[in-house]
Amino acid sequence: MRFFSSKPYLRSSAFFTFIFFTANALLYGEVSPGVSLPDASSGPPLIYHIQDAHSDPAAQRDIARIIRQLKESQHIDLVLVEAAVGKLDAETLQWTARRGVNQKMARRLTEMGEMSGADIYLSRHGNSLPFVGIESAALYRANLNELKKVYSRQSEISQWLKATEEKLEARISRLANQGLLRLLRTQLGLDRLTHLKSLLRKLPAKDMNPIRYASLVRYVRLNEEAGSVSSGKAMSQWQTLEKKHRLSGEWKEKFFGNRLKKNPRFELEKLYALLSDSAQGFDFKQYPDLVKYLRARIYQYEINAQELGREIEGWLEDQIRGAARRPEEKAVASQIHNFRLLRKLLRLELTRKEWLSFPRKRESSDFRFVSMPKSLDSRFRGND
Repeated sequence: MRFFSSKPYLRSSAFFTFIFFTANALLYGEVSPGVSLPDASSGPPLIYHIQDAHSDPAAQRDIARIIRQLKESQHIDLVLVEAAVGKLDAETLQWTARRGVNQKMARRLTEMGEMSGADIYLSRHGNSLPFVGIESAALYRANLNELKKVYSRQSEISQWLKATEEKLEARISRLANQGLLRLLRTQLGLDRLTHLKSLLRKLPAKDMNPIRYASLVRYVRLNEEAGSVSSGKAMSQWQTLEKKHRLSGEWKEKFFGNRLKKNPRFELEKLYALLSDSAQGFDFKQYPDLVKYLRARIYQYEINAQELGREIEGWLEDQIRGAARRPEEKAVASQIHNFRLLRKLLRLELTRKEWLSFPRKRESSDFRFVSMPKSLDSRFRGND
């Protein structure tokens, strides 16, 4: 298996995918123009799987160039296209009888993010390759209709969720275990930020697994030092350091710039190596406020917001499992866990991983304590 990288970063979590069939072996990954491709003159079918950001003009133009390159060098004979149905025809992209006008319109639509890589190729090279959409129109329409039904009942859903949260809050408030009570309230979302910040402030980072909770550990450490970091004192000490060791202005930008381009941890290691070579016995302890500031910037840079959310959820689950010891406590914890999954489902926020753990049968879950409106109950039973 071989991987090709189209870009060093992606600006979207969504991808546009193309699959190419020719001959030789299997390739799966992201292909970029100019990459050295293997000889496909013989052997089993070869599949190129190309991914890049949706609606990104540069990315889609790259895909069109990749298709042309593969056709010329690898003689591909079929392109399967995501988010399309049936055979694509270049004639549908000829809006007028004037070629120049069509080209201008295609360029404009590309810049607007309306043209895919397949569209761009077809508008430039016509039907020189067969393009076939791999999607099902019927499935798309069915999903769209279901989506409309959910959105049409948002008011009803919101009212039911609020009433159910109040019932759960009443159950939580009867718990004698105050530690578990605070955790469950945080998980349920009642006064979430206040409870969460209070819990995290009391939790030393040294008590957390730095591998499992990499971003959360950094977040906690950042909060621990937030009150002691002074950017003014740090800048003053930096100016002293800069003048004493005749540092270039680029170093200041690396640590004090509004948007850090590189991980300050690695840049700091480079700076320390430079200062250690030029000044025997150099020690950052001479600049305590600067050290605190730089440490905070490292934490800020290394916190992954998306991972942080998942780690907080996982940490809460771990804490609740450890705190819920009695049967009635475990029952309430299970009810809240499953209710949160249902709430995410009704709000269209459920992740694939959460969907796999979603209770498929209401009778076997912990939703028997609530009275769900018939319209919502029928939708929920559709998951049986």
